[in-house]
Amino acid sequence: MPGVLEGLRVLDLARGLAGSLAGVYLSDQGAEVIKVEPPGGDPTRAWSASRVWNRGKQSVVLDLKEPRDRGRFERLVATADVLLESFRPGTMESLGLGYD
Repeated sequence: MPGVLEGLRVLDLARGLAGSLAGVYLSDQGAEVIKVEPPGGDPTRAWSASRVWNRGKQSVVLDLKEPRDRGRFERLVATADVLLESFRPGTMESLGLGYD
């Protein structure tokens, strides 16, 4: 049975448990969730529980500090309905990826 959020695309840049769980809950309800991981992958993948809070997500590795990957991210975010991130305040702006 399709989920109520089917057709919704979410980019998940969140780190830590709260953001990751938000993404998995959206995925459980039918949203397409794409986890954007840093080079080397998400460090929490070494934890056994990461399989639970990353289930149902696709994954892409992007270095948001590199212009080429930043361009890939901008093309990807243009197709998204929701962006989850849990960086310190101002981090997205310092990367040139703020709300504006």
